[in-house]
Amino acid sequence: MKNISLHAAVYLILAAMAALVLPASSRAVMASPEPFTVTQPDGAKFEAVKKGDERLNWTETVEGYTVVKDMETGVWEYAITSGRGELMPSGIAVAPGVGPPASLPKHIKPPARQDPEKMHQGGHGPVY
Repeated sequence: MKNISLHAAVYLILAAMAALVLPASSRAVMASPEPFTVTQPDGAKFEAVKKGDERLNWTETVEGYTVVKDMETGVWEYAITSGRGELMPSGIAVAPGVGPPASLPKHIKPPARQDPEKMHQGGHGPVY
């Protein structure tokens, strides 16, 4: 009986140590894979999914194209990357029946260093 208690205590200590040692990113909650409907200011709708986790996340169409919301216009646009690799609006609105440019790659991720709050300064940054 004492061996079982000793084993349980050792297990609990090891589990607690692992929780403290593991990087915080390994404990992040993943984004829901469930599609949701996005409504554009003009009433047009498209289906999107969240990608990533609570620390680094972005939005994609169900077809896999990364999209961002232009904070000045409120329109969701296909995302492109800036010279620094940050996500930014392309100027091409997501609309039913209108696909992205053929040259636009799928699954563009924001860089780990991109600060979403800085993207909102001046009202021109995207929400992703």
